Amino acid sequence: MAGAEEGTWGLVLGVWSLVLGARCSAFGVWCLVSGAWCLVLGVWCLVSGAWCLVLGARCSAFGARCLVLGARCSVFGVWCLVLGARCSVFGARRLVFGVWCLVLGVWCLVFGVWCLVLGARRLALGVWCLVSGARCSVLGARRLVFGARCLVLGAWCSVLGAWCLVLGARCLVLGAWCSVLGAWYLVFGAHSAKHNPRILKTREQA
Repeated sequence: MAGAEEGTWGLVLGVWSLVLGARCSAFGVWCLVSGAWCLVLGVWCLVSGAWCLVLGARCSAFGARCLVLGARCSVFGVWCLVLGARCSVFGARRLVFGVWCLVLGVWCLVFGVWCLVLGARRLALGVWCLVSGARCSVLGARRLVFGARCLVLGAWCSVLGAWCLVLGARCLVLGAWCSVLGAWYLVFGAHSAKHNPRILKTREQA
């Protein structure tokens, strides 16, 4: 009877080990899948961060160009205003040539104002591009940091998943070994019970 009890306990231990091994294997597969997902997310964050950095650099370069163009337009507008004022003065002095100079002076004044407005718009656009470039650069840096963290987390999850798979395989082997041992104990216990003199005497007395 002791062999039968040991065999029963061996079978229970074997089944428990098999269930534990299956759960560890499932957890290992989940860790591997989550690790792969974290790796993919990290690569995506790195790519998007690099793209944001490139976009920020382009916006900053475009903003600098707009600032230079705006400054040139402003200088050209001031030059047109000065030319218009000189033509107006010269037109006021010359009556015959004055009408043409007055018209030219008015046109230069209007064109100078237009150049100043265009320069102001270019300056505003340049400032906006610089601000957008700085924001894109900051966003890109954050994406890079987040991508690096996701890569580290993905590698850690992959290692944990591999460890859980190894643990699950060992538990499955242990469960199979315990089941075989339990079955052997049951067979040995039944065989011992058949040939045990005490049990035979008890059966004869019954």
